[in-house]
Amino acid sequence: MRKVYLLVTLLGLPVWVRLSAQGSFTTTSGASVRVTGAAHIKLHNTHWNNGGVFAAGGSTVEVSGSQVAGSQIAGAGTDVFNHLKINRSAGNVTLQKDIAVNQSLVFSAGLFDLGGYDVTLNQPGGTLSGENENSRIFSTSTGEVKLTLGLNAPNQQNPGALGAVITSAANLGATTIRRGHFSYAGACDGSIRRYFIIEPANNTGLNATLRFYYFDAELNGVPENDLALYRSDDGGASWTLVGYDTRNATENWVEKTGINSCSMWTLACHRAFGGTIQWSDDLATPVQQAAVNITGSANGSSQVDAYGNYTLLLPVSSGNFTIKPVKNTDRLNGVTVGDALAIQQHLTNINPISDTYKMIAADVNRSNTLSTLDALLLKQCLLSNPAANNIFNVFWRFVPQSWTPVLPPWGFPEQIDLTGVSSHQSGLDFYGVKIGDVVNGDANPANFGAGDPLVFRVQDRVPRAGETVEAEFRADQMDDVAALQFALQFDPAALQFEGVDMLGGLPVSLDNFGLFNIYEGEIRVVWGQERGVALAEAAPVFRLKFTVLESGRKLSEVMKMNEEALPGRVYNSVLAESGVALRFGAVSGTDVYAGWQLALRAHPNPFSAATTIEYFLPGPCEAQLRVFDASGRELWRTNKSCPAGWNAETVRLNGLSAPGVLYYELTTPFGTRTERMARMGN
Repeated sequence: MRKVYLLVTLLGLPVWVRLSAQGSFTTTSGASVRVTGAAHIKLHNTHWNNGGVFAAGGSTVEVSGSQVAGSQIAGAGTDVFNHLKINRSAGNVTLQKDIAVNQSLVFSAGLFDLGGYDVTLNQPGGTLSGENENSRIFSTSTGEVKLTLGLNAPNQQNPGALGAVITSAANLGATTIRRGHFSYAGACDGSIRRYFIIEPANNTGLNATLRFYYFDAELNGVPENDLALYRSDDGGASWTLVGYDTRNATENWVEKTGINSCSMWTLACHRAFGGTIQWSDDLATPVQQAAVNITGSANGSSQVDAYGNYTLLLPVSSGNFTIKPVKNTDRLNGVTVGDALAIQQHLTNINPISDTYKMIAADVNRSNTLSTLDALLLKQCLLSNPAANNIFNVFWRFVPQSWTPVLPPWGFPEQIDLTGVSSHQSGLDFYGVKIGDVVNGDANPANFGAGDPLVFRVQDRVPRAGETVEAEFRADQMDDVAALQFALQFDPAALQFEGVDMLGGLPVSLDNFGLFNIYEGEIRVVWGQERGVALAEAAPVFRLKFTVLESGRKLSEVMKMNEEALPGRVYNSVLAESGVALRFGAVSGTDVYAGWQLALRAHPNPFSAATTIEYFLPGPCEAQLRVFDASGRELWRTNKSCPAGWNAETVRLNGLSAPGVLYYELTTPFGTRTERMARMGN
């Protein structure tokens, strides 16, 4: 091939030089081409071969032509172009050495092959211009286009128009950005033919957003709708799927937010698996704070969002997979002694569990059967027994929504198995079952308060240091008590626990008391049985004994209910739930009933000839008891001096015509109380 050797010195403005020879524009060693002003050098079907010195000045070097063989930029000399324009209708412009550009690398037509070499965009000013699908940088091997500039709190900044748009409130400092066009096999089944390496001086706590632009011609067979961001921290040897937040296949970009440090980035395929997890109690409320694990042809994990939704992105395009949710927090969330009572009533056939998911919840030890051990475990965990906590160690189970519920449910699936996956998977939904939560479904406060609370009353006092003090817990009347739980908190600096006595008002025993945290001042009480019992007014239930360590403080100041440790709850035999309260009576040295309220009841009620009226007095006093009808006509009366505590009178209305609703009234210095009763016949 004929070679053309030219030594050109261009002075002044403007100058247009067109070189169209079938060969090379060559500068030999020792020669120079110096340009001043805005000269335009057009190399048409010509190679650039600079072995000497090229001083570009404000010039534009345009590489044009129509020959398929294309043009080369070669030579041993250093080339720093001012403007370099690619404008070939056929053939590529190929680098055979590293070059730099001070202002712009302009794309008008044709492709620019890096050929394993680098283009440096000098700053400030160096940028790409007009790059598009048909006229752009590419490479069949290595080679990069790169720049270094300061990035301080960049806002959608696209340095050098390389296609890496960066936003961050942080100051990244001097940042080097390199763009290459090599496909990395380690990212999924192979990445697109573009990557970025972003190296800021400050590379921590960036909370940055990266928008990664690409051309369709760089997709390298990767489905555009499957693109996700990958990062490598070891120069491309291994890749981690980062995913994406938004992407736009029309505008050709993928964006990821919340990036705390920069690295090497590319785009490649992924496989998406998604679904939702809802609470089995109402089949609608989302289960939060659960993790969803996927294993098989690739492994991964994802957290559900506030709506119970999850998405798993995997760096694979096909394979076999297993999806299994897990959640193991809040052992006693939604668990009360009422749940243990429901299990006991199921086992004794008083109230069988007929809901599939409630039966799964009742299997506390996950034995695929229900037994008294399940109820016992709940009670002992409520008492804070460490041994029971070790057995009750799985708090949620998850069932695919595609499964048809059956009774009994044993052998139910707890995962979703997928085979031969070759596309994105959605609708992988589960129901979450809270183990132990059998009755009220997480103790929804909207359902709380089936009746008045069960009130325990204790006489208040001001004991002296060194004294032994007894706190007797008496319960208000309640007709149907089947289960009970509460926690007491006393000040261990003021009281030293010595023991507990059972007083018979409820069939509780020492096994119903949790003293595992007694040195922290915590006493838990958990009791339940299949059938309810009646509590009489002021029924003595138990007595706590303490040695007083600190004088001058009332019992009511050093002892209280601890709702945070164990919420106070009482259940009747049909599992209706109410609260538990602790009330202290007035301080008194002699009257054991100080602070207690009047109580009044009659039995039988309704009655025919006679009934017994029982009444409770907080102290000794003169009391009047009378019976009258709806018109106010008095039918019976007694006035007498009565001792404190329970008293009783038998009322006979023989010979009096007074059927229907009657009233009986107790009048004392402590107040007046009136109740209704019914008489049948005369």
